[in-house]
Amino acid sequence: MKSREFEMNKKFIKDVMRKLSNSSIKFAAVQFATKSRIVFDFNDYQNGSAEDKLMKESHMKALTNTHGAINYVLKNLLNSVLSGADLCAQKALVIITDGDPSDIDNDNVLNRYDEQNILRFIIGVGNVDLTRLTHLASEPKINNTYYIQDYNGLEGLLDNLQKKIYNIEGSKDAHSKDRQKELSQSGFSVLYHKSCSPYLPHECDGNSYLNGVCVQFNSSLQAVSNFTAAYQECTKREVNLVFLFDGSSSMKSR
Repeated sequence: MKSREFEMNKKFIKDVMRKLSNSSIKFAAVQFATKSRIVFDFNDYQNGSAEDKLMKESHMKALTNTHGAINYVLKNLLNSVLSGADLCAQKALVIITDGDPSDIDNDNVLNRYDEQNILRFIIGVGNVDLTRLTHLASEPKINNTYYIQDYNGLEGLLDNLQKKIYNIEGSKDAHSKDRQKELSQSGFSVLYHKSCSPYLPHECDGNSYLNGVCVQFNSSLQAVSNFTAAYQECTKREVNLVFLFDGSSSMKSR
């Protein structure tokens, strides 16, 4: 591969991190070939050294042991408190590759990712077997797999992938839907008016909330029931995301 292509790969990762720097997302990165190597971990991202380490990373070359690299990420980053990971955070993995896997999933690592609800986004570049790459993605696999003809296409993916990553944090709408479902299952109509009296303090992302007893009113503003309000849901949850990028010799100018 040309050095320009490898630098484009790193620039893409840098741009995503910069655009999401004000979010609750923590980043880490691993380059993989025959072996895998941590470029920077979550601690590096938090202390501000991640970008410098990324831009100084050299090209490894060799085979494309994708499954081994996915397993390496799980063990050494996503499930490792030493890396700065929050074991309660939502976990996600972005794989960027232009080579088909040279290895097989002997350790059932994809099943372990699914069991831990770890999201997986795949970016395939150039002459790759999309069927094999799509298998690596989390559900819905088609929606979480991207294809570009060469590394120039990474820039066009930036906004789309950025939105997907940002949405992992959660939103007020998502929490609202969960609450509506909860009320419906409890016999409450989701079309209601309520008034709540505060009595319990609750901390959420550094903000203080008060939760209390709520009274439900019908359309005529008659009180029909009351219930104790659940804790204020945090509108954004922390996300730990790892970029796993191909440094194998399969990467070449096309």
